[in-house]
Amino acid sequence: MKFTAKFQLPELNLRKFKQQLDRELTDLLIESAIAWLQAGSFKVPVWSGAARSTFLDLASRVNFSIGISPVSTAPDRRSLGRSQGTGELKIDKKRGIYGFVYATTLDHLIENELGVSSLPNLITPTPYNFRAAALRAWEQVAIKSSLPGLVVTAKGKVFQ
Repeated sequence: MKFTAKFQLPELNLRKFKQQLDRELTDLLIESAIAWLQAGSFKVPVWSGAARSTFLDLASRVNFSIGISPVSTAPDRRSLGRSQGTGELKIDKKRGIYGFVYATTLDHLIENELGVSSLPNLITPTPYNFRAAALRAWEQVAIKSSLPGLVVTAKGKVFQ
């Protein structure tokens, strides 16, 4: 009686792994952007709607809805906020970079976030700290994430 054992190195299926990784990182990017938007934008109070509207560009890119109803006695400045806020998803598959960017030039939001506003009688005390709240939410998504397993091919069969 004879027994022969043999091990053979499997082939890594990098194409399938990269496709799966791209899908999972894109989903993670969207999930983390939504968490960031939800935590950050809701720390910003609404009076005229300008400040919270700065988040709308990024929100539209991840299909997230932000409620903005100006106070009835305030002017409606949602279009001002929208024009002074930008957001985009940054995906570079070749370099493996997945991220998002939010930016604003709305003076009173920046001043209120930093706690340096000279506006009297603010409804909500400053600083708003929306960046810190948003970062904590983003970190919670990132902490629970994991990379997909390797995709291995051996004798024509795919194992994950």
